[in-house]
Amino acid sequence: MKVQKHNGYVATVNFTNYSETAEQSNLRESIFERSTSLSKITPLHRLDIYDETIFIFDTSCHALTFLTNLSREMSIGENASNDMNLRTGLCRGDYFVIQDQIYGEAVNFATKLSFSSRENEILVCGIDKETMEGFTRNQYDVFYATRNQGDNCFSVSLIDPDDTSTSSLSNLIFKVKYNNQRKKLKLSRFKQITIGRSTKADVFIDDDKISRNHATITFNDADIFIEDHSSNGTYIYSEGNEEYLTNDSLSLCGKGYILCGHRQDLKENLTAENNIISFQLTEDTAFQLTEDTAVNF
Repeated sequence: MKVQKHNGYVATVNFTNYSETAEQSNLRESIFERSTSLSKITPLHRLDIYDETIFIFDTSCHALTFLTNLSREMSIGENASNDMNLRTGLCRGDYFVIQDQIYGEAVNFATKLSFSSRENEILVCGIDKETMEGFTRNQYDVFYATRNQGDNCFSVSLIDPDDTSTSSLSNLIFKVKYNNQRKKLKLSRFKQITIGRSTKADVFIDDDKISRNHATITFNDADIFIEDHSSNGTYIYSEGNEEYLTNDSLSLCGKGYILCGHRQDLKENLTAENNIISFQLTEDTAFQLTEDTAVNF
């Protein structure tokens, strides 16, 4: 019998603290049904093996949508349980379906990813950054972070609406001055601040050196990150240090300068290029960014 090889998106979901009692088995089945109903997506295949379930999807969007709904149901849904958590791996690759079994390199890799993931995290490999950005941008409670740039590996998690670890930063403001403009931008765990040549960017800079989606500022728990998505890179000058980012991320704090595109000597001339952004992170909403505001290297 000839077995046909398929290529698709394979996910392995591991349930921690799973003992296969009737109660837990029914709970798992209920969560799967609820996730299917909410996402309006039925996986192409599903295989349950004790505390592990393998899913097959035809598109990355279907896979991410279903799995994030699965995470929601485990954490905050009608069937939320404090006893079980998910560890999930997702990748694209080859697989085989033989009767009721699923085999292949993608299954093995997805299983390895799930073992490497943290609880309630989806570890994704083989899906490009543009797809990840597009998906998370349209989800109010989902964010992603680069786990391994070289392997194109990303971490996808839900933002916990009940997390109080950032309550002291509830009034955090990202204040910028660039090209004779000043803006106060509210930092939120539910929305990125975008920098780029796109007219939809929060910090819009009309310069050929700038990519349309050049960089983003993300508030994740108690940390603020800038992530470069551009062709020419991003320079960060803060607290006496200079950092160069190219498709990578860096933690931001205090005040300094962000230079999008080609490097310039900021100490010589801070106003010659309109792609130079002076910034300050503050919790004091009364702070005013003025011409006299000094940023010392």
